[in-house]
Amino acid sequence: MRGRVLVAAPLIAGCASASNDSTKGAQVSGAPPRAMAALVPDDVFDGLPTGADQLAILCARKGGDAVSKAFCSTPAPTIHGLVDLEEALGLGFADRTTAGRNGASGNPGFALSGHSASLVGRFASAFNPRAFLFTPSSQGPAPGFVALAFTRGETFVEVAAHDPTDPGPEAINLYLIRFVRSDCDDSAVHRLMSSVEKGWARVDVYEDDDLANSILDCTRCHQPGGPGARKILRMHEHTDPWTHFFRADRPGGRGLLDDFHLAHGTDEDYAGIPGALIERSDPALLAALVENNGFREQPNAFDAAAIEREVESFNPLQPQTNTPPGRSATWQRLFDVAASAAAAPPPYHDVKVYDAQRLKSSSDAYREVLAGASIDDDLRDVFLDDAMVDTSVRPPPDASGRAILTEMCQDCHNPTVDPALSRARFDVTRLDSMPRGEKDMAIARLRAPATTRHHMPPLMFRALDDVETARVTAELQK
Repeated sequence: MRGRVLVAAPLIAGCASASNDSTKGAQVSGAPPRAMAALVPDDVFDGLPTGADQLAILCARKGGDAVSKAFCSTPAPTIHGLVDLEEALGLGFADRTTAGRNGASGNPGFALSGHSASLVGRFASAFNPRAFLFTPSSQGPAPGFVALAFTRGETFVEVAAHDPTDPGPEAINLYLIRFVRSDCDDSAVHRLMSSVEKGWARVDVYEDDDLANSILDCTRCHQPGGPGARKILRMHEHTDPWTHFFRADRPGGRGLLDDFHLAHGTDEDYAGIPGALIERSDPALLAALVENNGFREQPNAFDAAAIEREVESFNPLQPQTNTPPGRSATWQRLFDVAASAAAAPPPYHDVKVYDAQRLKSSSDAYREVLAGASIDDDLRDVFLDDAMVDTSVRPPPDASGRAILTEMCQDCHNPTVDPALSRARFDVTRLDSMPRGEKDMAIARLRAPATTRHHMPPLMFRALDDVETARVTAELQK
């Protein structure tokens, strides 16, 4: 059994923290702790409207996509959990039995991924996958399509919805739907159980404009060309063999499914997807949605076939055994582009980004909780230590302060950022001409508690140890 670790901060305003006194005021400094508590800070939504006030803002925009239609209808839908939300968006399952089909028989398309480069990239693994539900689009374009993504552990759902009434380049609307649970049991492990998908007391629907000046900004990945540019669906791995996606007829996808079943068995529903159907996860259907609706060209696209071939050539035990980690010249070129801040970081080069023993330990603990045990560990923490660098969570050990700023910060702080946003003032490409006050503010943000939205870089994306923070600070003090 793993030792007890920090318990994440409470998710629900007004609920007492489930953590013990030893965690109060704890800050993440030095090497990233094995506990990944509060990666998304509680205060990230501070100052944003909620309830009826936020609904009025959403409906005043008079959008024609599935989200606006659902939430601005009369009467408004009653959303008490993820399944309710999926049904309201037209993504409910008509046939939840073993006879049900993926993207047919009245069911949405769905796929699960054991690794992600998204907002929740540090949460996702085969143990705690990222689930996608979406409008089937295998026969061609699907006007009015909607795609939903969810990973257990935090309190939001991401949605992209096409507005068929909007002829402009921004016909895709991006939403983050925050849910507030009525259950105050917020132990870290219970946020990874099926209970997190139920018992919602309130949902707040935020569009990308509402989150533009926050660490949850959608457009840094989905609008890479900057304000006014076309918004896109992102799918790094949209070609066969879809390296990090569950798929029963691919060696890597099969291995990810087997590792998922270690914790969840074959009958547990996940993200509203019936347990009986999870084996039918199909990333090809998600790729069809992306490609058939005009998003075939992807920035810094992941060449899955070439990368897997090179990784397996280096280590013939791949994809099942990922130690030693694989090497791929194709992947390295993508990583080098990202490290220079010319594109978003690519996904990990190997199928499995996690340590096999850590994943088994988390899976065993998960099963113990199902049987009634009480465990405070954050079981999401299964990543390989070395993978933290190759997923751009950590900088290379010998990186200079300026190189760290480029790799860790420039994707959010660059010339394409809307100049109306405060973060645009900290443009990493203009360090030498940046006013002293902006640099001093950045230093203060580096030193802010890592469990708040003010800390930079955000813990949900990046982590610097004390030495690396000192290097960055010295660069900013010039």
